[in-house]
Amino acid sequence: MVFYKWLFQIYNFNGCDDLVVTDFNTKAKVIREFDPPRYFLTSLEWNKYESAEIGLINDAKELINEFHGTLYILNLLPRRFNISPPIYNCFSDYTDEFAGFYNNKNISYTKVQNFSEKNSNFAKIIRLLGRDCPNVNWVDLYRIYELILADKQNRYLFSVYTKDEWGRFKRTANSPYPEHAGDDSRHGFLKGKPMKDPLPIEEARTMILRACQKWIEQEISIVISHRSYRLYMPVDD
Repeated sequence: MVFYKWLFQIYNFNGCDDLVVTDFNTKAKVIREFDPPRYFLTSLEWNKYESAEIGLINDAKELINEFHGTLYILNLLPRRFNISPPIYNCFSDYTDEFAGFYNNKNISYTKVQNFSEKNSNFAKIIRLLGRDCPNVNWVDLYRIYELILADKQNRYLFSVYTKDEWGRFKRTANSPYPEHAGDDSRHGFLKGKPMKDPLPIEEARTMILRACQKWIEQEISIVISHRSYRLYMPVDD
């Protein structure tokens, strides 16, 4: 009999049942209750914790960030999910209720997760995206740009946008002027006049997302749909 000691209820998940299928991965499970409909995140790795300590909470937050980042790259993030404080599991077994996150004929959440476990740079990209997506800030956008370069994946940058467009991205990210990256810029002060054509952050987010998607599509042979079926639904009341 399998016993999972700690549970975190997942909020804002109502109406997202089609994101749930069997077999998520070995790291964690999503438990589905039907009456009333509720979802709980759990992991055997958390059985080591004797109390609801900060390490347990941080582990759960990191896992939710991985969910967010991976679903965002796959254009499948309907909205961000929140989790409750840890709940001690007073039930003995949830074996029949295990579920995981979305897979379909073209896109595999598990394949992306497996690739990120093998590639530390891509794993960090998932974490950086997952923190605030879709509203990724300039600092994290530039970090992701550098991680793509560090992994020698320049071809994925320039296969989706030109060298001049990436130059505009870099100049805006470096510029502390309010109409540019402002307080999120890589530099606190720059001499000279502000650039005339700063890149809107919405376009910068799209550039980074497309480069990451191109990379993962080529690496694990998947096709990401760019017609998201319902991206960023409103949060439940």
